[in-house]
Amino acid sequence: GRPQWPPRTTVRSAYPINVRGTVAGIGTIDGDLIPRGIVQCGDTGSAGRLKVTGALQLTPSSTVRLHVDTPRRVGGVDVGGQVFADGRIEVTLAPRISSSGSLELIKGGAGTLVGGRFAEASLPAPGVGKFTLQYDGPSVVLRTITTHAGFDTAHPPTNAVMKNFVTASPYGWIGFY
Repeated sequence: GRPQWPPRTTVRSAYPINVRGTVAGIGTIDGDLIPRGIVQCGDTGSAGRLKVTGALQLTPSSTVRLHVDTPRRVGGVDVGGQVFADGRIEVTLAPRISSSGSLELIKGGAGTLVGGRFAEASLPAPGVGKFTLQYDGPSVVLRTITTHAGFDTAHPPTNAVMKNFVTASPYGWIGFY
């Protein structure tokens, strides 16, 4: 079988912990973690934070699964050392969460920068706005990009459509800053 420990257990190792299966729940890994399978922070469908006192070395076969219950209960990994991103990240939100601001998903150690990038990301489909994954110094952050009707920077309107939009606008002008 697979080893299972009660919640909030600390697992210590002088050598990097190389896991080919699943690391799940809430607790502490005192050392470096190299997951080659799934890292499930908390239980399925509920937020929980996993603590790794050393480095977190994600591989192409790694999948990190996180859930956000509220803006103050964000599932994720707190890492004391360097974070090396790779593989896949999957983020789910509780139905009552609004899409605004930023949420720290993976927090690296002080004075470090996130190395690498996730090859794939499954992010929530918000009601308003769009989510993006950003690499912010030592952390991986889920941010909301808010869009406003008529302003789609990824697919700007043609000049004819823009002229009709400006004409229909009560202000009769448009500006970009």
